[in-house]
Amino acid sequence: MKTSQHKYISILPLAILLALAAFPRLQGSGFLLPVLAQSAPSAPLPPSSVPADTVVRVTGSGSMAAITQTLKQGFEQQYPGAKVNLAIAPTTDALQALKEGKIDLAASGRPLTKEEQAAGLIAVPVARHKIALFVKEENPFRGTLTIEQFAQIFRGEITNWADIDGTDAPVRLIDRPATSDTRQAFLNYDVFQAAPFKTGESAFTVTEDQTAAVIAKLGNDGIGYAIAEQVLDQPGIRIVSLYDTFPDNPKYPFSQPLSYVYKAPPSPTVQAFLGYASTPEAAIEIEKARVQAAKLPETGAGAAVPNTSQPSPSDSANPQDGRDGNFSWLWWLLLPLLGIPILVWWLKDRLGTSAGGAAIAASEPPQNSRIILTPRNCQDAYAYWEVPEGAKKTLQKQGGKQLLLRLYDVTGIDIQHQPPHSMRQFECREGMQDTHLPIALDDRDYLVELGYITDDDRWLSLAHSVPVRVPPCSPGEQGLERGAIALASAPLVGGIAAGATAAIPQSSPDCRIILSPRNCHDVYAYWELAPTTQMALRREGREKLAIRLCDVTNIDPDLQPPHSIRQFEFDARAQDVHLPISVDNRDYLVELGYPIAGNRWVRLGRSEPVRVPQCNPTPMQSTQESQIILAPHGGSNAYASWNLTDFQKKSALSQGGQKMALRLYDVTNINLDYQPPYGVYEYECSETDHDRHLSIPAGDRDYLIEIGYVTNEGRWLKLARSEAVYIPTA
Repeated sequence: MKTSQHKYISILPLAILLALAAFPRLQGSGFLLPVLAQSAPSAPLPPSSVPADTVVRVTGSGSMAAITQTLKQGFEQQYPGAKVNLAIAPTTDALQALKEGKIDLAASGRPLTKEEQAAGLIAVPVARHKIALFVKEENPFRGTLTIEQFAQIFRGEITNWADIDGTDAPVRLIDRPATSDTRQAFLNYDVFQAAPFKTGESAFTVTEDQTAAVIAKLGNDGIGYAIAEQVLDQPGIRIVSLYDTFPDNPKYPFSQPLSYVYKAPPSPTVQAFLGYASTPEAAIEIEKARVQAAKLPETGAGAAVPNTSQPSPSDSANPQDGRDGNFSWLWWLLLPLLGIPILVWWLKDRLGTSAGGAAIAASEPPQNSRIILTPRNCQDAYAYWEVPEGAKKTLQKQGGKQLLLRLYDVTGIDIQHQPPHSMRQFECREGMQDTHLPIALDDRDYLVELGYITDDDRWLSLAHSVPVRVPPCSPGEQGLERGAIALASAPLVGGIAAGATAAIPQSSPDCRIILSPRNCHDVYAYWELAPTTQMALRREGREKLAIRLCDVTNIDPDLQPPHSIRQFEFDARAQDVHLPISVDNRDYLVELGYPIAGNRWVRLGRSEPVRVPQCNPTPMQSTQESQIILAPHGGSNAYASWNLTDFQKKSALSQGGQKMALRLYDVTNINLDYQPPYGVYEYECSETDHDRHLSIPAGDRDYLIEIGYVTNEGRWLKLARSEAVYIPTA
């Protein structure tokens, strides 16, 4: 029998943070921490080489100086002869120089304006600072704020804490200059766009964009804002929470984007630099440099990055001036960062996976763990997951510190064999079970993975979805359009079929609402209210809204009453809700609104009907299970034998299984249920085989083996798994 052996890539990039992505509109009640960018192509792969005379001209915000210096060092080491010329200038000046073609990239600490986007500028995110709100310890306010309330303080609409929690004490904003990148970051949020972006009469504006200046003017009635690292350890300062969360919580909603901006179309020079910056090694150092830079202003160094020669953006066109004149002494500030590449190299062979690497585990996720990815429209997707607490605790004991979601672009590839086209990482908090994800490019295949990151940047996977297709945007499409989107998901427990339909809302300028079945027992509703509607509800003092779940099977809801109506109440700030289904295999729609006197119903919006699938009866399970055994067999060899049940084989074939194979996993000192293997090796076999002798890649390691089917899309359908065994050195 002809056989073949393939070694899998067992690690994927830690964070391709530079995916040129669509910038999501941020809602105050949203729990998704954004990756901030404008619509653009996927991040290019780093080239194998660049011309020896390549010069990359970068000018921009001082808040990006440390990151750019780090990338300059790595890029010039990666491509001998290439140069990165750096200069510091206000973001607005740098963007103007970019539009005029005087530089290749602008380092920006603020979002692009609509006018800048219209001029063909594209922002590529590299990192973000969390923005903390803070008061003096003596300030009488001890409550929490919403984004809307902070915006009202910003505009001078709230001047007394009594309007928030009943504390009768004045409040005034200590503001930064209008040119502050941190201040401009607020324009990412709808609540700051709904009214003129200016402060009230009680606000005080400091003359220098420095946190120390803000703190000096606080008094007992002031509230200020700053990059979180600048105030977290400040004596006498108290951080004010947003939605009962603090900046060290992944759900914390305020952040400042740090981006590189280029003018479309990108030149080969720009593509080379951004391609290098998208590597996992660069991603690690970018974050280290971000934290380092954020802390520098506390010693005064951050504000003092030298610019003594006063170069204009056009001066950076001179390679020698840009290379040697502007950052000559910043090296001293960044010396701690220079050891990072050595540390990454040292860790590489000791962690069993590249430092900062990530892997889509070839094995199935922990038992009863699953995650579903559902396209909402061409620009947005919804992820829902169910993970036992025991699985989480196991990974936490193995060093898992932060729960993350990773969204992979897997168009036309097998994620177990090839790295994704791009990967975007989103923070999520413990206890969450779902979130919304912005889609960078439409008409492509995506999958999502849930897992933990460790302090040493190892990735511990909990579950990953199957790939789903995000539909193409129609020409001129804005927001959600009428139509239907397939609900693609992983096969559900009990044989519930994937492929239910998510309804796209009836056209309405004030409210758009989607109803999407999750399974035969549960549906998910998501809605968007126009800012004018939101403000009208707040003026009325309405703190609660309601959803009506209507059974409209075989009827026209505009002409006939529903078969049944179930009403659910929730906080008016919410944007989505999960609803239980009492009867499966029926058509349902939801209405968003609220009841008023006289048992009347004020409807804000209505979804289109969707079909909730039938709960399939659990098939009669075979009392026998497939088995496979792995045993050492002389030197660095092993012997595998197996018995498979027809029931399990037929079940796998019905799910798309095409080719039977063996997969050998290197599981030395790990648990394959919760961690990616160090290596995966695949061996083809036939339906008539019952055993196999295997050559082991390396001795003195632990291995286990699985037998199963591979689908045309590359999914692995496991039939049986052996126990782990030790294979000695020959």
